[in-house]
Amino acid sequence: MFRAACHSRVGFNVRRRRPASVLHITDSEGHDASFANSIARSHIVEFDKHGQLAFQPSAVNPFFVYGGDLTDRGVGDMKLLKQLLTFKKRYPSRVFLLAGNREASKTRFHTELHPKHIRDRLIKGTAPHWLQSAPHQLPSDYVKKHMLKYGKTPQNSQELSEYVYTLSTEDCQLIYLKWMLEENLGCTNTFSYHAQELAAQLGKKIDEISESMILNSIMDMTSPTGLVGEYLKNAQAAVIVPNTEILVVHGGLTPVNIGRIPGMTPTDKLISDARVWVSQFNYWFRSEVRNWANSDPATIALQLRAASSPLDTFSMTVPAPFRTVVTASMLDDQRRFTEVSPEVSSYLTKNKISVVLTGHQPCGDHPAILRSNDDQVVFINGDTGYANAEAKDPHDTRGPVTHTLQIFSEDDSTTINIDARLLTEGRISTQLKIAQGKVISEHLVGKLLPDNQLVQCQLPNGNYRIAHQQGFTVRYEELTPVEVEQKLNLSSSKQISKMTL
Repeated sequence: MFRAACHSRVGFNVRRRRPASVLHITDSEGHDASFANSIARSHIVEFDKHGQLAFQPSAVNPFFVYGGDLTDRGVGDMKLLKQLLTFKKRYPSRVFLLAGNREASKTRFHTELHPKHIRDRLIKGTAPHWLQSAPHQLPSDYVKKHMLKYGKTPQNSQELSEYVYTLSTEDCQLIYLKWMLEENLGCTNTFSYHAQELAAQLGKKIDEISESMILNSIMDMTSPTGLVGEYLKNAQAAVIVPNTEILVVHGGLTPVNIGRIPGMTPTDKLISDARVWVSQFNYWFRSEVRNWANSDPATIALQLRAASSPLDTFSMTVPAPFRTVVTASMLDDQRRFTEVSPEVSSYLTKNKISVVLTGHQPCGDHPAILRSNDDQVVFINGDTGYANAEAKDPHDTRGPVTHTLQIFSEDDSTTINIDARLLTEGRISTQLKIAQGKVISEHLVGKLLPDNQLVQCQLPNGNYRIAHQQGFTVRYEELTPVEVEQKLNLSSSKQISKMTL
């Protein structure tokens, strides 16, 4: 069994925070090898002799948080789901599973693939709200592709409709599933990945796996009693790790979503107590999951716009009035690194939260550490899923990149350790220490430079690696400590000038 934390007292009536150790992994997206590599270098979690996840015996008051987005872009979806669900059941109060958008978006499969309205959805269905403002494919476009495959070209909507009614229910479900995966959810290869995993699981050759088998397996996996359904029942939207000053969300914190839950608008007064806020958000999430799990799709009124439930958007209204902590990010509208909002930093500081762990938005080949201007709060985005994006290999957007993010919390300090394997620079280690409410490490990792450049990490030669992100593309350059200091001084001078104008 792992080690219990020692209790110590100084004088009387002094409450000391128990030491704790936390491992955070996020956005594995079906890449079980990447997940396993993170575990292999951990001092907190390990695979036991049975191949199951377990806390290491030497770990002090350990916790594990999975930050969401576990599936879709690799061949390990079912394997990872089983591993994490077993881990959660072994240590229900120490393992926290967060719902990412990829988990929550699977709830629509239960409703939208149901036989009752599947033909109406194919003929008249529309795209999710987030695709409405740009060119997009409709379910009917996928019907047309299916017709062309068999040498038929619809001359009008009537012919398309008649064709749909000649198809079996299963064929209709397959067409709609592929439309959802490829056009809505960024899952271009998920269907084939699932086929590969299913073949391995059943001990069959890939050509022995039919589309019907893939469809039924995915529908089973995403049902309320399937692996994704069980994950959602055991998941939450956010967590403040016990005995620490660590908040974990899947997405990001903004002035309009912090302290607010679905059903509230950006003008509503926020919930000032962060622990109450997280508790209420999780209550809302679990209520919606329960409603979904108990629903009968056959009795639900047809909604032709896809992805219109609260769990599809983490909002009570569609389109959502703002992005919640699940779907927001710590980047600006152009997907560039940007400073932590003073409103967000102030809220967290008042609630004694000094570290926020996130994911959702790929940030290069090393976790993106972002320090607030006052150095009182540190954000860390652990999504390195597009580290190898420039290789333009849709099946390997990570390359050799992996990292292990561990945090060790003491009564009076918090130490962040990142052991990372970069895309081209080899392995490096980054440590950041917080004490007395402020970062005390002397290095400049996590500082934001002019032009949205982030001091990503410090290389073995003492120089800093600078990351400049726009969209999914991250450019790197190497600067000396003096050059970084000069840029920081220039940035500070500009801020002072603005304040005096």
